[in-house]
Amino acid sequence: MRKITITGIVFVVGILAFVSIGMMYPEVTYETSVHVSRSRATAFSVMMDIDQMGEWMQNFVSAETLVEHDDFVGNRYRFEFEEDGEMLVLEEEIVLYVESQVVGFHLTHEIMDIDIQISFIETTGGTTIAAKNTVRATNFVVRSLLPLMKGSMASDQTEQYRRLAALVEDSPTSIVGEWTGKSGMGNEQLFTFRGNGTMDWFVDAGGNQFSLEGMYYERDATQSPQTLDLMGFKSGPLTDRTLFGIIEFIGEDSLRFDAEAGAIGDSSVRPSIFTESTTLYTRIN
Repeated sequence: MRKITITGIVFVVGILAFVSIGMMYPEVTYETSVHVSRSRATAFSVMMDIDQMGEWMQNFVSAETLVEHDDFVGNRYRFEFEEDGEMLVLEEEIVLYVESQVVGFHLTHEIMDIDIQISFIETTGGTTIAAKNTVRATNFVVRSLLPLMKGSMASDQTEQYRRLAALVEDSPTSIVGEWTGKSGMGNEQLFTFRGNGTMDWFVDAGGNQFSLEGMYYERDATQSPQTLDLMGFKSGPLTDRTLFGIIEFIGEDSLRFDAEAGAIGDSSVRPSIFTESTTLYTRIN
């Protein structure tokens, strides 16, 4: 009887200890980071590219866009992962978005909620991608297990970011950001390219300033030279026309651009080589 009683007490103490873990640690946090030699814009664009997620996210199966906004905040996605023959479904919402600088996600699953904030920190030698994670369980059993799972979750994310870093290093330079240059005629120009395919163009021509806002662009990095088309002109001599261009990146922060205007859809006017009208641009943000 004494042996049974002691065994029972040990069992109860074990249960209480397990329960107390869930009471003491309702959530767990961990941080991971990886460094790449590329610009913040390039690292950011690769991470945010849904089409490339399967190349670095472990057990990734598919992604579906549920809600989409121009400014990205409030975008919602449905992700599917397969692990040990089981399908894992997560829903994700973007709660913070500053292009090429920081993005925040809220992920929900039937057993846990996860908040992730990923910062892209410019360094002398490139960019540090740093993630802060907060995980909360939605039931008591999983909550008690979370502290025991923390190490493996951090290890898994570190491995995924290692694969992401390798993908970033091999990816084309991102054009997202602000680029300034001076044309052969002395006109100062500023391009602002956004990750959603929209852009603005500001020109200072001898003190006469004008801006073209709400335009959009299309880039094909698989061509040689790469192509860059500017569209959506609503006023001036380029109204209802397209600038068919070619670009070449010189490192992460410089590019040259040459283009010819043509009717929408008529890319035959595109330059095949860079001419004397080529303008050199430098990334300023």
